[in-house]
Amino acid sequence: MFISIGIINRSDRILHSYCAISSERCLLPCNQQAQSVNGINEGFMKCKIIAAIAMLTAASCGYAAEQEVPMNLVSADGKEVSIGKITIQETPYGLLFTPALHSLSEGIHGFHVHEKGNCAPALKDGKPVAALSAGGHFDPKNTGKHLGPWSPDGHLGDLPALFVTHDGKANYPVLAPRLNSLKEIKGRSLMLHAGGDNHHDHPEPLGGGGARMACGIIQ
Repeated sequence: MFISIGIINRSDRILHSYCAISSERCLLPCNQQAQSVNGINEGFMKCKIIAAIAMLTAASCGYAAEQEVPMNLVSADGKEVSIGKITIQETPYGLLFTPALHSLSEGIHGFHVHEKGNCAPALKDGKPVAALSAGGHFDPKNTGKHLGPWSPDGHLGDLPALFVTHDGKANYPVLAPRLNSLKEIKGRSLMLHAGGDNHHDHPEPLGGGGARMACGIIQ
């Protein structure tokens, strides 16, 4: 199993910065990581070492509390279709989100904790919007900034984006180093967006992720 710590596209534009470790061996040399990840994703992904890898070089293979969150495709008319689950685990380095999802569009998808545990549609400008009842990105400090999972100055609910392979599946875990306990996000929701996430508010707000595509409530 790979924990995604830094997916960068071929133009070297950072989509989310984190490297890859194997839970079976705790740590692979980075050249092996790159070969393995590229092999799985047919050359789309490559691993890069950044400062965040320092937190994981002595990673433990054991996990503490965990919780499964059922995920559903959402729509403006309130219909939901199951696409699998995401397992959240507490680790010494933050919360680990392990997706087991299917029936998704290939590529990078913005992924966040939203403030409310409600995946129902709601009205915006008089029109229903899918999963709008979930509110915005979880932002307990009211920063009003979308800066990704590592900056202390932005939304706490900003997570590394999820990668969906050509067969419509998402299985690569991502780590949220600023979230330490399941209690912090209990009663909120997980949201997957139709587009990617550059972890900035420019050129588009909220990373440019677009429509809310899938949602699940963290019980």
